Amino acid sequence: MIFQTDSGPSSKIAADRCLRNAARPPAFWQFMDLGDLATSNSCSSTGTTTWPPPLACAVDNAGFFRAGREVSAFPAGLLDGEILQEIPGWLSATRSAQVLR
Repeated sequence: MIFQTDSGPSSKIAADRCLRNAARPPAFWQFMDLGDLATSNSCSSTGTTTWPPPLACAVDNAGFFRAGREVSAFPAGLLDGEILQEIPGWLSATRSAQVLR
């Protein structure tokens, strides 16, 4: 799953509920912040991708990177690399933890 945002959530309660539900299934979430790098106010602006308790799952299933305001300025292939960077490790870890087969 790719979650794109250019600002923080308008409802922190709704965002929290959404994240709690998203942390359960064996899916990898890639958070990509499209806001201004200097003034980012996204829900993941700290760059932290570990779900807080009680959201923690058997295998870390989230990644985060800041794309900045101009995604089109990324060199060819770099955006794909950022989006896909953590997935091979996640797949290996989920198989080791028997979350996926």
